[in-house]
Amino acid sequence: MSQTSMRMFFHYGYEDQFLFQNFKIDSPLKMWLTCTILFGLSVLFEAIKYVRCVRCGCVGGQPKFCSNGTSESNLDDNGTNSRIVRNCYVGRLRNHRHRLIQTLLHTVQTGIGFVLMLSVMSFNLCLIFAIVVGK
Repeated sequence: MSQTSMRMFFHYGYEDQFLFQNFKIDSPLKMWLTCTILFGLSVLFEAIKYVRCVRCGCVGGQPKFCSNGTSESNLDDNGTNSRIVRNCYVGRLRNHRHRLIQTLLHTVQTGIGFVLMLSVMSFNLCLIFAIVVGK
């Protein structure tokens, strides 16, 4: 029984184990397919991030300065004027359905992010390049 260990340095090529013990990249076709899938996941990650931000009314991905009243300033606990920065993703949640959609999108986005992070940690330059180009 041969046991392969993961390389802990940057390398390229297709004789590699990827994410799972049974998933081995042992041909150029499997390497191209893996790179294409990771590229697609990177694009999907960015698309979900964009959709989540646009659905809440963020402009350009920047947080909005909001307050509870009509003016742009609000009194905090110390009695001083301060602005409240609302996160782009939760700034304008309209109803429970909208919150559920945002929660599901966040869950999918986080899962894809973890897969991409683990893929980068394989230290295979071909896979890293596919992920970076997808972003």
